[in-house]
Amino acid sequence: MSDFVIATFVAEGAKLSGLTPKINIFRIEDSVQVVTNITMPEVTAGLYKYTITGLDILKNYAGFVDGGLTVPTGERIKEFSFSLFLDSRMEDVHDEALGGLEVNITGNELTYTRKSGSTLKKFDLTQPVQPVPGFIKRTPQ
Repeated sequence: MSDFVIATFVAEGAKLSGLTPKINIFRIEDSVQVVTNITMPEVTAGLYKYTITGLDILKNYAGFVDGGLTVPTGERIKEFSFSLFLDSRMEDVHDEALGGLEVNITGNELTYTRKSGSTLKKFDLTQPVQPVPGFIKRTPQ
């Protein structure tokens, strides 16, 4: 399972498509910026994804995604934090408890699927009334 950040931006209840959001990630231990203004591609209408690669799993990270000037002020900046170390160690626990968990985006649908193939949860990304998380990442609860 790869690690990634997903962002959505909303105006008047509708997801905004056609944006060029920029992601910035900082290593918490020494405040070094490790990702600078990288454009997040749109994977489906109004849903943007950045795949995390090349980061030290023993460090902690925080960052933000800037949706750009056309996004309403209250929606423009999305903040997040993550630890790849905990995520990598917890993957075995997730696999044992849930039979493995995968997140798949196909067209306008986001699906959580166990590695066995059974569906855990589906989100219709075309429906503004259905809650879709601003950021999705592997984080143990």
